[in-house]
Amino acid sequence: MTTDFQSFAAITIVAITAGIFLFRALRMKKTGCGGGCGCPQKLKNDKTEKSLGRL
Repeated sequence: MTTDFQSFAAITIVAITAGIFLFRALRMKKTGCGGGCGCPQKLKNDKTEKSLGRL
């Protein structure tokens, strides 16, 4: 392999990785917990309109 190809490949990989990190940092974050992580999750009951703690 030539040095030019290796330099181009390295710069490309770094640019793609930086783009992925930037995309993940800037995308909209979901509010609240989606569940499954073990933290208390508040649910809204449609019938009673009360919040229930869920473990």
